[in-house]
Amino acid sequence: MIANSLIAPGFAVAVPPFANDSARAMQAIAAEVADYSERLLSDGAATVAQMATATSMTDAFQIIAAFQKRTLEETAQQSSRLLSLYSAAVQIQTRALETMLMPTFR
Repeated sequence: MIANSLIAPGFAVAVPPFANDSARAMQAIAAEVADYSERLLSDGAATVAQMATATSMTDAFQIIAAFQKRTLEETAQQSSRLLSLYSAAVQIQTRALETMLMPTFR
């Protein structure tokens, strides 16, 4: 009950503008993850095809090592991008919460 009395005054003001921003932030995260997954799957399939052409174990190990290096670098870059997107989403949610609670503390 106390939570309802704290949030209710600002709720109607805060929710409409931030709901769209929040939805867009979540869609951006989902799109980024889908794009990364597609790139990783494509690279993995290309690596498997390349492995089929390996003529020696040395060639095979070099192909695998190159794939692992690309994957590690891409994952590090992707983690940074996702961190930025999640940070933006949290900022949107924080602004919405502040807007909802501000009338209570004035």
